[in-house]
Amino acid sequence: MTLPAWRPLPLAPLVVLPTDGLCPPPLAIDPATALWAGATAPDVPPGPAERATSLRSLVPTGAIVVLGAAAWVHTGRVRPDALDVAYRTPRSTRTYRVRPRTLVLPPDEILVLGGVAVTTPAQTAADLLRFGALPGATPGQGELDAREVVAAVRALLDAGTRVAQVQRLLTSQPERAHARRAKALLAVVLADE
Repeated sequence: MTLPAWRPLPLAPLVVLPTDGLCPPPLAIDPATALWAGATAPDVPPGPAERATSLRSLVPTGAIVVLGAAAWVHTGRVRPDALDVAYRTPRSTRTYRVRPRTLVLPPDEILVLGGVAVTTPAQTAADLLRFGALPGATPGQGELDAREVVAAVRALLDAGTRVAQVQRLLTSQPERAHARRAKALLAVVLADE
C-alpha cells in the first residue's frame, strides 16, 4: 500500500454538508486537524522548530508531542497517522486525530521547539521502541506497527541521535513499560543498518 505524500491543507475551515436527510446539520471541520493528509516533500517545513510550530494549534494545552509525531518533528521523514501527545495524568481528548497517552517524562528529556513541548530525539526513539510491537506480530491496543517504529527510529538515528543515548534511556528508565521488548526491537533496527 502506498501512502500519499504529506500536503498541508488550506487554512479556511471546510464545511461538510449532509448528503441525505439522515445526516446531522453541517459540521465545520478545521482542516489543520486533518493531519498529514497527503502532498509533496517541498511542503514539509525545513527544520524541527518549523515543523513543531506547524503543529502548535493542534497540540492541547499542557500536552507534550511524543512518539511518531515527535519523530516527524525531529526528522521530517516518517509521518504518523495521528498526533500522539502525552500528559502526566490520564485524559481524553475530543480533538480529531490526537491520541492522548499518559507518560511521566523526565524534564531533561523534553524540548520546547517553536513553542511546542516535544520529547528529545533520544527519548522519542526510546518511547517508540517501548510502544512498538515485535516484528511479525499484530500490534495490540496501544502498540505501534513494528515497521513504522523501525522506520522512525532509523530516521532519528540517521539524523544524529546516538544509539548509546537510546540504550541509556532504555536502561535508566526500567520502571517504564516494555523495556525488554524495546531492546529487542532496537536490535532489529541496528540489524537493518
